[in-house]
Amino acid sequence: MSLNTKKIALASGAAALTLVPLAVTAPALASASAPVAPAAVQLASYQQLQGRGTVTLTYEGHSYAYKVQLRQQGELLTGTLTDTYLPGTLQVNGVVFGGKYVVFSVVYPGVQGVRTFSGTIGSHGIVKGAWSETGSEAGSGPFTLLMAAKR
Repeated sequence: MSLNTKKIALASGAAALTLVPLAVTAPALASASAPVAPAAVQLASYQQLQGRGTVTLTYEGHSYAYKVQLRQQGELLTGTLTDTYLPGTLQVNGVVFGGKYVVFSVVYPGVQGVRTFSGTIGSHGIVKGAWSETGSEAGSGPFTLLMAAKR
């Protein structure tokens, strides 16, 4: 039985993310000798990250909060992030997979480079995880997305 993988392009400058299916449907398990059609391999049900929220992160002992507006279509996550230190908004691109994992990136125009957030959607729908950035600032630390994910 072979697994179908899917490459997802994140924000420009970020490495592509490869998704590997986490669940196989019952018909595929019933007959291990039968070939698995692409439709038979699927990701578990998605959490929905929709609407407005706040990303709070910690960097060098200080807490920073950013407003986000997110839209999820299937596994794809898009939206905007507002950083009060910059004019306008920054584009958010990412994925929600396995029913409880989320990865999204934002391209900053300065020393931060590409900032990537990787987290887990907890039992109450709050996302917690770690962030890091590719720029010369080389920041990293914990983050929380305060937006209840919906099933």
